[in-house]
Amino acid sequence: SLSECSPTYNISLTGITVGSKTTDFDLTAIFDSSTSFTYLNDPVYKVITENFDSEAKRPRINLMAKFLLSTAMTAMGSRKKKRLTE
Repeated sequence: SLSECSPTYNISLTGITVGSKTTDFDLTAIFDSSTSFTYLNDPVYKVITENFDSEAKRPRINLMAKFLLSTAMTAMGSRKKKRLTE
């Protein structure tokens, strides 16, 4: 279905294929054409990521360990940065 003021699509999936692995499941999802954020709940997210990891044949890199979070500006205008893993 399509709403005119904020286009959304209701879809039903019966499975997904990642590389050579096909997984059957029943899923109803809403796609909102006005947002760039995508979110999948478990167990579907877990299955997709496990299948992707096994097809990639390389370990994932933990980028969060190197990600710096900018915090509020100080009175002098300089930015303080804090590691998320601290």
